[in-house]
Amino acid sequence: MPELPTSNSGSPLTQKRVTMNTLNTSSIPKIDSLEHVERELPPQLTRVRQPLKVDINQRPARLDPEEKGSSAKIVIWVVIVIVLAIAAYLGLKSFLNGPSTTDNGVTPTTYVTPVVEFISTIVDPEDKKDADADSKASFALFTQGAQNMGSDSDTTFDLTKVSVQKYETFTRVAFTIDKIDGIGNLPLINASYDKTTDEITLNILKTTTTLDIPTSKEILVNTLTVDSLSRVTTDNTMEKFLVKLSSPTVYLLQVSNSSDSPMIYLDIKEVTPSVTPTSLVTISPSLTPSITSSLTTPTPSPTELPSGEVSENVYSKDAQILNNGLTNNSASFSGYYYFDGPAEFTYKAQINPGTNGKLPSVSAKLDGLTLTVEVTNLTYRDATATINFTNVSGIQKMDVVSAANKRTYTFTLSSSKEYRIAYKLNDTADKKFAYALWIQIKH
Repeated sequence: MPELPTSNSGSPLTQKRVTMNTLNTSSIPKIDSLEHVERELPPQLTRVRQPLKVDINQRPARLDPEEKGSSAKIVIWVVIVIVLAIAAYLGLKSFLNGPSTTDNGVTPTTYVTPVVEFISTIVDPEDKKDADADSKASFALFTQGAQNMGSDSDTTFDLTKVSVQKYETFTRVAFTIDKIDGIGNLPLINASYDKTTDEITLNILKTTTTLDIPTSKEILVNTLTVDSLSRVTTDNTMEKFLVKLSSPTVYLLQVSNSSDSPMIYLDIKEVTPSVTPTSLVTISPSLTPSITSSLTTPTPSPTELPSGEVSENVYSKDAQILNNGLTNNSASFSGYYYFDGPAEFTYKAQINPGTNGKLPSVSAKLDGLTLTVEVTNLTYRDATATINFTNVSGIQKMDVVSAANKRTYTFTLSSSKEYRIAYKLNDTADKKFAYALWIQIKH
């Protein structure tokens, strides 16, 4: 590159950095000529004939500390701005695209665990044989009178477990007790039977619990005789439970001696409800003709009740109803049973007919992966239960809610399936289900 000659030497033109103290342009010196620039250069630079060689590795050391700090701050702010911009873009994209879907186009559902989930799982829906029961006593010892066990002392106890098990001829409510402080082995426990309301009250004194059991909330047990179990609010010095029965019976309060921790058994004898012949004569003629007609007639919407009676439906994904003409709230349920067959899942709920032997009205609808079955014309109830299915194909769980004069069954399915609802008046496999609501879901 040709060099520009100067008056004092043959040095090439170099540059000098001018520091601006203010933004006022009038303070910047005016350069009249290249000669003036040369006179301002350091003498050692005016003698260099070759281009300067700059060591890149030494460049950061030559930078002004203020320049280095300013550059670092700029880089940090640029990175922060980029990260915020990416986050805003992803958030906007997620909002515009809506919830994520699976490969088959179905939106995943997030389920919220109910408050009563803990106590609902203590009820084992499977029946066991009487021979499997620990400390089974003779029914000759069962009574309706008040029963007591244990002793009152200064010892404090902890209720660590509650469970309900249905056997062939009785239902057992079991309570596991651990000692907290003192010398006693068992708290004072008393039970009483109210013949007017058919309720058993159990008081466990000097006992508290850390179990997350809701209070004043009925949990459905739904055996032939035991209707529900609930924990009654106490003053933190006693645990109190209430067992509601669907028919008069007898019970026994006892303690098991086969465990390190005392286990209290409240055994309640199961009583099969009697079915009068008049109900058979009244219901059967009115229901039999409608079974044939429902097989050939499309099922109407649950909101449009037909003038005639409907007692059975064919398998479909459409809305379905059952109608037997009951107009008041007089029917009820007294037990349930379910099993998973090779072709379908079947849930049976035993019905106590209402006025004039009529059965309650039922409606059902399938919405995505949720099957909802509503039963009306029932006597007043306030209870809830959840059954989690572990060995049932295609069905995750069933939530049961009884509120006022209606009961709602909500089935959570793994995939959309055909179903049907029906009244059954004669169950050859299980005689106790003479009148039952059947809910069947195909695999």
